[in-house]
Amino acid sequence: MNRFVANLLDMVRLESGILKPNKQWCDIQDIVGVVLRELQDTLQGHPLRINIPQDLPLVKADFILMEQVIINLLENTIKYSPPDSEISISAHYSDKTLLVTVADRGPVIPMQEREHVFDKFYRLHSLKHVSGTGLGLSICKGIIEAHGGRIWVDSPSEYGNRFTFSLPISEQPSDQLVTKQGADHAV
Repeated sequence: MNRFVANLLDMVRLESGILKPNKQWCDIQDIVGVVLRELQDTLQGHPLRINIPQDLPLVKADFILMEQVIINLLENTIKYSPPDSEISISAHYSDKTLLVTVADRGPVIPMQEREHVFDKFYRLHSLKHVSGTGLGLSICKGIIEAHGGRIWVDSPSEYGNRFTFSLPISEQPSDQLVTKQGADHAV
């Protein structure tokens, strides 16, 4: 119930414009690392494949909100994927954009439902009982759009589903202000 109320509050804040990202220079590796520590029990039984190059540029984003996006994507993937199936998290930089993908080997989301999975209260029909409110992916969309990015789902042949979000990167911080190791103070 607490999770449901928190999701509703997040949705109201996003829609009303009250929730403004507190953008700081972030390393996507750091965000993913925090999420994986936080979800280590939840991820039990799902082999993980991580592909995040060391040389990715920093992104100006709200660390806590980006953490929430990746948590929501992973929790959604776990709900709909078969037990013991692999989950992958990858990131790459292309054309002034950071792309982050969470992929699973679950049942492919039908084409006609892909456009609705980010709608509020929308839930896929599943053969197994799946708990939730249908707000997690909608909250992801709101957070990503508040950062000037976009989010989508596709189903490549090698995976069941691939959730990808993009974040714009137009500049990099001065070396004197921040280091790649995640320091948030002057060096």
